[in-house]
Amino acid sequence: MDIKSSYKIDRLSWQGDPCLPKQYAWEGLVCEGDIIPRITSLNLSSSKLTGEINISFSYLTELELLDLSHNNLEGPLPDFLAQLPKLKVLDLTGNKLSGRIPNALKQKADGTLQLSVSDNPDICTSGSCKKKKFVVPLIASISSLIIIILLISLGFWTFKRLKVAHSNPKKRGSFVSKHLAFSYSEILNITDNFKTIIGEGGFGKVYLGVLQNHTQVAVKMLSLSSMQGYKEFKTEVQLLSVVHHRNLVSLIGYCNEGEIKALIYEYMANGNLHQHLF
Repeated sequence: MDIKSSYKIDRLSWQGDPCLPKQYAWEGLVCEGDIIPRITSLNLSSSKLTGEINISFSYLTELELLDLSHNNLEGPLPDFLAQLPKLKVLDLTGNKLSGRIPNALKQKADGTLQLSVSDNPDICTSGSCKKKKFVVPLIASISSLIIIILLISLGFWTFKRLKVAHSNPKKRGSFVSKHLAFSYSEILNITDNFKTIIGEGGFGKVYLGVLQNHTQVAVKMLSLSSMQGYKEFKTEVQLLSVVHHRNLVSLIGYCNEGEIKALIYEYMANGNLHQHLF
């Protein structure tokens, strides 16, 4: 029998003819008829059946009872079950069947057929089937749309950040200044290797220096141990770049190389330098 090979049923009694001799009929089968016995009842409950309901069942035209309960059958309920003319009991409880119950089978269940399909979570027994079919694709579509919107937003945000960063770089150690930038080696030359200290404050020490045009300058070096940091250094440069007053020394230039920070002022030959620089 194709059912045996399709589901790989391994029962000791399932050998030879299913119905003959009668005393050795296969387990789970009931056969009727003396001359040519026919299978009228087939019980395969809890037989570890897997896959779909095989079309071989449609050949059992004398079948009155078919019990396939508590297996792992999947897929839709086939229409041929409704075409078994003498079927009175069909038990499909406790499987993984899905989809609608065929209309012909439902009509028989309303009359001559005792149909059991409980414990099949994906079986549609009412109009809810249509709603489920609609809701699932709708949820999938909405989820996909949300993901696309998030990806577009993320891409736009990233592009905007990169554009801003490119047009307005904020790297540590760079700022806009109309004053002359000096290298550290130039600072060494100007101060003659920091030869003459003319002052000291919270920012750091101040050294006397001479530019190439023989202009005397005061070079204020940011100490690495200073409580003041880069922000204060930048603020002072920007402030003195825009503020001009007869009582304030003029900023000539600056040095900004890594951790090396220096401000170069005009040297006030008269008066207390501390009053001018601190």
